[in-house]
Amino acid sequence: MSARDNWIVALLTLGEGYHSFHHRFPTDFRNGIHWYQWDPSKWMIRTFKALGLASDLRTAPLPQIEQARMQAAMKLVKSQIDATPGTIGDEIRRRAHVAMEHLETALKLWRQHVEEKAEGVSKSWRETRRRSRLHVQQSRRQWKWVVRTLRRAPQAA
Repeated sequence: MSARDNWIVALLTLGEGYHSFHHRFPTDFRNGIHWYQWDPSKWMIRTFKALGLASDLRTAPLPQIEQARMQAAMKLVKSQIDATPGTIGDEIRRRAHVAMEHLETALKLWRQHVEEKAEGVSKSWRETRRRSRLHVQQSRRQWKWVVRTLRRAPQAA
């Protein structure tokens, strides 16, 4: 058994239903990472920051979050991917690999962006961050194709 995010539990426990995120990324101040996820602590801490009562809030980088999501999703569908026969199975495996490569590139670019920003390299860090986000988007597109195709693909007996 493993922890799962649960919005009903989050409502009843003031955001703790998304606590599995905190265990995966302990330095991130949030439990619910999306603006719409019920996490009053996140909103209170952000309010404190706006009032000058909190500073240096840490968040996990988007590419790292996406990589963790994809690894978890891959565990769920790996046997299905392996059981998909023929050229469609080969294409699914190739696209899953491409999705992971995009995330690795996104992580490298994100690290570069952090270094450039810390060094005060004019505006190049913004471009590096943008390129990192584009790789995350490409990864998501590839992964969505994998999932859609797996739903329709015949499975080996």
